[in-house]
Amino acid sequence: MKNYALLGRKLSHSYSKIIHEYLFQKFSWDASYSFWEMEENLVSQALKISKEKKLSGFNITVPYKESLFSQINILEDAAKNIGAINTIAIEKEQVIGYNTDCFGFQKMLEYFSIDVQNKKVIILGTGGASKAVAEALRREGANTILFVSRSPKEGQLSYSDTFDGDIIINTTPVGMYPYVEKSPIHKKILSNFKIAIDLVYNPKETKFLLEAKELGLMTINGLFMLVAQAIRSEEIWNHKTFDISLYYEVYSFLEGIVYENHDNSRS
Repeated sequence: MKNYALLGRKLSHSYSKIIHEYLFQKFSWDASYSFWEMEENLVSQALKISKEKKLSGFNITVPYKESLFSQINILEDAAKNIGAINTIAIEKEQVIGYNTDCFGFQKMLEYFSIDVQNKKVIILGTGGASKAVAEALRREGANTILFVSRSPKEGQLSYSDTFDGDIIINTTPVGMYPYVEKSPIHKKILSNFKIAIDLVYNPKETKFLLEAKELGLMTINGLFMLVAQAIRSEEIWNHKTFDISLYYEVYSFLEGIVYENHDNSRS
C-alpha cells in the first residue's frame, strides 16, 4: 500500500481526503490518504518524519507552503518561480517539490472559459496561494498583475487604495466559513471589475462573491481549483496523465457533497 497525507494545521474541515479517496476507489489503487497536523515549531522535521511514516508523497496546505520550500533540493519549474510548494513526491531517496496550485488555477480558467490575455488583474493577498495564481496568470498572458497587501511593499497596493482592472482575485481566507460575514474589500471597489474569483469555496458564495454578483460581475469560487490541483498531485505520484473528463467528473462529485444541503460545516 502507498501512503499519502495532507500536511497542515487544523485539517478536520478539508475536502482533500474525499477527492483522493474517490480516485483510489475509482482506479482500485491500494493507497491511503490521511491528515497530518503539525505545529509550526516541528515543520523543520517534516521531511524526516515523512520518511518515518513511509509516505510516498504528501500535499502541503496553509500555513506551510513556503516553510518547506527551502528544505527541498529538487524543484519543478513552477515551484521555483513561485517560491512555494504544495506537493511532494518521495521516490526512493529522492524528494521532489511541486506546486500544483498554479496548474489548478490554470485548469479553472480553462473550465470557466476565462481569457486573461492582455488583462489587468488585481490579486488580494501576498501568501503562497497568491504567488501560484500570479504564476498561472503570467503563463496565460496577463498584461498587468498587481498585489494588494495589508503591509504593502514597493509596487504593491494597500487595501485603503482605490484600484481597478478586468479581474479581481481573493487569495486570502477572509470570508471563509465560519466568518462568512466578512469580505476583504469594500463593495464599491468591485464595481471597477468585470470578473471576481475567490479561492475560498466554503461557503459556495462568499460575501465577496455575493457583492460582486449584485454588481453584475461574473463570479467563480475555488472548488474547481481544489479538484484540479489534487488530481495533478495524483498524476505526479502515479506517473500518469488523466483526461480532462476526470476533472469534470470529480468536480461534479465534490460539488454535490459540498453544496447539496448548503452545508457550511467544512472548509
